Amino acid sequence: MARRGEARALAATAVPCAAVWLLWPVAEDGEVLLSVLLAVPSLLVLLPWRARTGEGFADCCWAVGWLLAGSSVVGAPFGLFLLLPAGVLLLAAGFRARPGSGRLPVVLGWTAAAFFLLSGLWLLYACLVDPLPEGPVPFRG
Repeated sequence: MARRGEARALAATAVPCAAVWLLWPVAEDGEVLLSVLLAVPSLLVLLPWRARTGEGFADCCWAVGWLLAGSSVVGAPFGLFLLLPAGVLLLAAGFRARPGSGRLPVVLGWTAAAFFLLSGLWLLYACLVDPLPEGPVPFRG
């Protein structure tokens, strides 16, 4: 039973990770269109919560996790890499929800969640506190 609760907690962590990483282009250079376009596929993160059984939850986490992670790798030049944190966390939740899974998926999942949340928050902070200057950067040498 604890396995199912840990998997659901990991899947719930995918939502703030997706939100933080989708806010980064807006904070960096005001690129709202990319975040709006990526908000639609990132809503797939909520799909595992519609599952009625534990096995359905695991299958849904796997399917959505592979879809988000795979599309982020293939579509990296188009900005889809922003969906990678949510995909990785859903994959970890799917592995943890499987019967007979060990502690490794939950440890790796929480480590990835901490890394993605902290790095995303650091990027947001860096963009909001010290924005890039307009035009060419002067040489300081």
